[in-house]
Amino acid sequence: MAKRIFSYIMVLILIGTILVSIITTITSQTILNEKYILKTLGKVNYQKEIYNQIMETFKDNTIQSGLEENVLEGVITEDEINEDINNFIHYLYEKDTTISIHEQDVKNRLEENINKQIEEKEKNLTSEEEEAIETYVNTIVKIYKNGIEYSGEKISLVKDMLIKIDKVASIVMIVSYILTVVILVLIIVINKKRTLKYLSIALLTVGILLIGVKIAEVNSVSINNILILNKAFSIFIITVIKDIMLSCLISGIVSMVLGIVMSIISGKTIDE
Repeated sequence: MAKRIFSYIMVLILIGTILVSIITTITSQTILNEKYILKTLGKVNYQKEIYNQIMETFKDNTIQSGLEENVLEGVITEDEINEDINNFIHYLYEKDTTISIHEQDVKNRLEENINKQIEEKEKNLTSEEEEAIETYVNTIVKIYKNGIEYSGEKISLVKDMLIKIDKVASIVMIVSYILTVVILVLIIVINKKRTLKYLSIALLTVGILLIGVKIAEVNSVSINNILILNKAFSIFIITVIKDIMLSCLISGIVSMVLGIVMSIISGKTIDE
């Protein structure tokens, strides 16, 4: 009796270690993985959306400034935005890196276009107009920078948080793997004949819990309505969440299938 109770306690711990192993593995392969993030950004056309969004904001500010819209021609390119976003993501995930974006290039091109427009009109600017143009140029550069980085003041905090979470997740994943093996060995040693039965219970429970996460998301949480910062970023976040949920669902189905197979095999073994 004591041996059976101890075995069930081990099964409960095994369920926990398997769950932690799966969740940390999924996390490490998604939100903590730079390559996955870049791939997902490309998948949702994030760079294109950011380009369109920045250009629209540029145009709104240009109309208000009294300048003609053609001063924006060639000021930014999709290739540069793509490069800047990739550099930004790399900065977030690599410990000893600095971030560099094309904000100075944007400023230089814009000033060149404005000067060209002023020369064509042969207009002499007053000090107030010069000050207004300088304010406009600085605003455009700030819009571009914020379009890439969102919040420059908090970037280092996000970077530090990601690096710390990645480090902790790696440790937790390794420890959970080791504990899973150790507990499995203990179950085999203590109750060899019923090992498959106990393992099937653990796998079936893990499968139900992981599938339950997906079911709960479908029935009660509308992730498609998530709105964070802007449309482009929201679509990206929604895609990441859906990928994580899908990974949980697949892991849950695999776990349940293995649990059912082991339950059938264990039933035949015990009968014999």
